[in-house]
Amino acid sequence: ATITVFAYNPKTHKVGASATVTNGCDLSAKIVKSAAGAYSIALTGPYYSPTAAMCCPTKNKAVATLRYKNGKWVEYPKYFKLTQ
Repeated sequence: ATITVFAYNPKTHKVGASATVTNGCDLSAKIVKSAAGAYSIALTGPYYSPTAAMCCPTKNKAVATLRYKNGKWVEYPKYFKLTQ
């Protein structure tokens, strides 16, 4: 499964992929707003450790938060593969 965040680049005046998160099985995303008014993306899906077989996730329902912070995307905890 793949989730891609698109963003507008004011220098090029184009919209393009800003971050891509992938998981070998299932992955869903939901935009959430904190009490302080900041937005983030909640990622939910099975987590597989580096040695786990695809039949047996390490954690069946892992939840990670994706935020744009200091000019880059940050995922915490790092359950899924993030590409910028």
